[in-house]
Amino acid sequence: MRSSDADDRSACFSVLTPDHGRGGVWRDDIEIAVSADPGTLVAQLFWAVNRHVIQPVQDRVLLHAGAVARGDAVVLLPAAMESGKTTLVAGLLDTGLAYLTDEAVALSADGLVQGYRKPLSLDPGSWPVLPHHEPELPQRLKHYHRDQWQVLATGFTDVVAEGYLRLLVFPEYVADQPVRLEPLSGADALRHASSCAFAVEETSSGIRELRGLKNALTDVPAFRLSFGRLDEAVATVRRLMAAADDA
Repeated sequence: MRSSDADDRSACFSVLTPDHGRGGVWRDDIEIAVSADPGTLVAQLFWAVNRHVIQPVQDRVLLHAGAVARGDAVVLLPAAMESGKTTLVAGLLDTGLAYLTDEAVALSADGLVQGYRKPLSLDPGSWPVLPHHEPELPQRLKHYHRDQWQVLATGFTDVVAEGYLRLLVFPEYVADQPVRLEPLSGADALRHASSCAFAVEETSSGIRELRGLKNALTDVPAFRLSFGRLDEAVATVRRLMAAADDA
């Protein structure tokens, strides 16, 4: 996903390893974070890179969402932080789907979904159900992944740049809850999706973006999915994909 249609912005991000109790994250020659903890520095580095990449774009809406694909058909998973979105993306990738993003997409009015092909960021709560995705690192580097695993999707699945929206699922992890699936009307789908949009302002440009979002969601099956078990959530999304294929 490019941050503008003519994006010439570039930056060099680097981490200064903690020395004498202090390390830092740099963007070009500007220090943007300081910490004595290696794991915190890595988290700050990824936050800074994400912030740099995810910028307003013309004629598209940026959504905080995961996305996977089969062929050119995309399943979009918009959700707030800590919703289980990345965990669900990883579980779906394990079934053979291709990866677009676990963070953000640019969505055009015609339904074109452009991904942000960053490593998956798996928090400790996901580790027990996805132990096979623990990065294989030398012992001297393990403390950099103490608080979050950064998992390259290229190591276990295909990675694609874009596809077309065919299914919309709003996931929410709720501990110990069986799967609950709620079909959404077009109006409810638009309301939930717009709440996951980045930087949509009450301006003429923002209104155009929301109109484009409405057009992109037209006739796309949409659901809200609450789950407490990853395997049940993955099976449910795969069933929805099969139903969308048959429709």
